[in-house]
Amino acid sequence: MDGQPPPAAAAPASAPAVKVSGVTYSSNASHRMLIANGKVVREGEEIEPGLKVEVISPRSAILNHRGSRYNINY
Repeated sequence: MDGQPPPAAAAPASAPAVKVSGVTYSSNASHRMLIANGKVVREGEEIEPGLKVEVISPRSAILNHRGSRYNINY
């Protein structure tokens, strides 16, 4: 994919809880948005310090918490 290891199936114990309340998916990456913990974020943006959205898919997202990549489903 991008040289990164595949994401883990579950969040690391140190990762903060993430509540997804909405998602907009498009084949155009610049149109993808996630509403997580009450904040609208796009790919590459942080939900909170140290917790970044890497990829938004139609039914899941890959997050990165301080170097640990993991998948969340919604």
